[in-house]
Amino acid sequence: MSTSCVRALSAAPRAALRTNRRPRCSRALATEAPTPTAATSAPPPKPKAPLYPAVLPAERGKLSGDEASAYLSSILSLPAGTFPPELALQILTHKSYRFAHRLAHPPPYTEAEMAQSQVSHNARLGFVGRRALAAYMAMFVHSSMPTTNAVYAADFLRGKDIAGKLDALRHQNNLGRVVGDRWQLGEVMRWDQNETGREGGYSKVKGLTVEAVIGGVFTHLGSPAAQRAYHLHILPLLQEQLRDPALIEAAERVRNSAQGLGGVVS
Repeated sequence: MSTSCVRALSAAPRAALRTNRRPRCSRALATEAPTPTAATSAPPPKPKAPLYPAVLPAERGKLSGDEASAYLSSILSLPAGTFPPELALQILTHKSYRFAHRLAHPPPYTEAEMAQSQVSHNARLGFVGRRALAAYMAMFVHSSMPTTNAVYAADFLRGKDIAGKLDALRHQNNLGRVVGDRWQLGEVMRWDQNETGREGGYSKVKGLTVEAVIGGVFTHLGSPAAQRAYHLHILPLLQEQLRDPALIEAAERVRNSAQGLGGVVS
């Protein structure tokens, strides 16, 4: 016991000694320092996937028909001028765009506004593209794994049925995040954050535009060209979500085959 503690006990009154209390020692007890834990290094951030070498407009939010056509030709590796300017603008115009509905935004228009309001929105093309994507995706999976046992034995479903898994792959939010971001759609598509635009969110708007791109190819160039665009520019971006090595290898095969076709398939 320290000297300060002995002195404190000697000076304490008897009443205090009859209790269980002990005078406080002036020396504070030392506390053990916490054992340092080994520093865990944070995993390195996952590198961002490279963007498509797209031809972007000179000014964001003011897309001309020629710029829309050049953009679509660049991301789909098609000859310049493949898409008429009016069709290209329609493909990239969401129904939330303020000039897509004349009744909601009646005249008078400025000259610049008139140039931006000459085409309709892409809902119809998105409808066509959605059905085409569903068909192409199902055809790819079933042709790569021709038996039911092969499908269910693959590391693809992860507890889901095949219809649910395919629906998740081609969901508009998934297409918008995985495909739309790589295509830099946010730099070119025409939409507004009004009630219609906020209904599904930014990712859904991009996903619907991805569908409209395939729908536009289907409408203008035919199903073989749309399927080639899917094999070249959508399926490879979804490879990581296929998970199963056999499906990933099959996706590489169909991509190489589609590249061998070259040009515009009509």
